[in-house]
Amino acid sequence: MSELGDKAADLRDEFAGLLVNTQPAVRIFGLDSVIVNAAACDGDTIATAIALVDDPDDVVRRHAIRLLAVARDEDLRRGAKQLLDTNIRALAQWITDSGPDERSAEAIEDRLKSSDPRVRRFAAAMALRLAPSTVLPLRRAAASQDEEIKGFAEFELGLLGDKEVIRLQP
Repeated sequence: MSELGDKAADLRDEFAGLLVNTQPAVRIFGLDSVIVNAAACDGDTIATAIALVDDPDDVVRRHAIRLLAVARDEDLRRGAKQLLDTNIRALAQWITDSGPDERSAEAIEDRLKSSDPRVRRFAAAMALRLAPSTVLPLRRAAASQDEEIKGFAEFELGLLGDKEVIRLQP
């Protein structure tokens, strides 16, 4: 379905089933479908997609982080309202509702150093959200000791064409 792009919106009722499938590849297709069609998805479906930031499969988590990074604030808010996990809800709200100080490179860097991998994942998403105006937080993520965050940030910096990532040392 993700290959259909925005034409998959007519199939949005199927997205929730994809997101809870036992096969990681199917969950990834579901996430990609939600990323492209979030505006057409209900809050429950977006909440299920956001919660995949804790998926046991690292590739699924990477796609969930990407969803957090690229989805519109209003779509993430709609999903966050439906999240049962209050910690994930608070982190999603940090992404959508934080002020300039909380979105600063320093604030993101502090969260990238958190002992909680979930907090680090949301910080990596926020770093990518800021990439259109500054890549510094994403570069900091690429220097992370957390291999998952480091790999995510390096990949995204590569997509952005950032040459500085090859000079970073942890």
